[in-house]
Amino acid sequence: MPLSPPVGPATRLRAVTLLVLACVPLAALPAQRVVDAREELRIDAEAQGLLPIWWLFVSPKGVMVASQQQDRNFRVFAPDGRPLGTFGRKGEGPGEFRRIEGTRAGWIGDTLWLTESGTPRLTLVGPDLKLLRTDPLPPALSGPRGEVLKEAPFNNPFVMGIGPDRALLTMGFWRDGATLPSWLALPTDHRRFFLRQSRDGRMLKYIGAMPDNVTSCDYGTKTGSVSVPWCPHVALTEPLDRNRFVIVNVEQATASEGSYRVVVIDATKGDSLLNRLYRYRPVPIPARAVDSARTALMSAKGPPPALLQLYRDAAFPTHYPPYRSVLMGRDGTIAIELFARVAGKPQWRILDARGEDLALVTFPASVRLFAIERGTAWGTDGEPGDQDSIVRYRW
Repeated sequence: MPLSPPVGPATRLRAVTLLVLACVPLAALPAQRVVDAREELRIDAEAQGLLPIWWLFVSPKGVMVASQQQDRNFRVFAPDGRPLGTFGRKGEGPGEFRRIEGTRAGWIGDTLWLTESGTPRLTLVGPDLKLLRTDPLPPALSGPRGEVLKEAPFNNPFVMGIGPDRALLTMGFWRDGATLPSWLALPTDHRRFFLRQSRDGRMLKYIGAMPDNVTSCDYGTKTGSVSVPWCPHVALTEPLDRNRFVIVNVEQATASEGSYRVVVIDATKGDSLLNRLYRYRPVPIPARAVDSARTALMSAKGPPPALLQLYRDAAFPTHYPPYRSVLMGRDGTIAIELFARVAGKPQWRILDARGEDLALVTFPASVRLFAIERGTAWGTDGEPGDQDSIVRYRW
């Protein structure tokens, strides 16, 4: 299950990179029916006073929770679009938040749970949007019998989901040079690890690990690194309250044929629920596009000249990647956002729980999807940095 290593000190030229990525030719699409998604619900940003939405979470019953970073709160809407209220405010006490851009959220029955980036606590919210309680998250990983680690083998561990038994599903990044205890047998050539932990931090189950992504083309030296446009990358969903997650990774890409693998993992047992290879026809990147991208990135103002010069020596990929991102529904539906655009619109390859193709679904260019099930998708509609409306589509 390959995944790229954690990113070290780096300067990301996001604005220039987005400009470079704007014009991409149509890639080969699998032969199947193409469907235009139709909008069935819109919660208007102006009418509801919505700010830019960082994340949109959808409950099993269709309740929508939109994070509002500027106000440090969450706006909640019923499945029919009616506003149900607001939870949270700026602060550090119970029911208060400092940063919500890294929030994870899910449901235990009708109870909403929320995490906050950098804060070791779990906030539990009732269906009436009243604070039920806050639970502390474990400060560190311990052994199956509560054995204390002298040094943590991971950097930046975080909760990425809560299982049906209320155990924590966590992901950590391997720390170079760490010494592993006998009860934690991990492959040291891997970089990201998935574990199942009790609420007091004890390790319950090793779910899996992913090695360095050999298809990535982050290029760098000891002084820093830069991320090269158009590089293949691993797409990963988080289990949240779904008890499964999906990993998509490019395996090979030649001038004539490419393939990417889709793996679905049971977040409780660590079993593979799906492991399937999909082929695609790579589309070459014109030399003029590479030259233009390299020139634009090297001429950007702001980053230190030494880092900008890394672009001069970096190897650019020869072909466009096959996909951009992936989503997974509670019903097992998998949606892979293809890299190419059709008339400027994104297309999503929809698979069922067995990995069989259902359709290619096209959405408006301004829509970002956050949740999907078979036949339904939820997202936001708005320009970057502007107000976002909440939308629901059928296909």
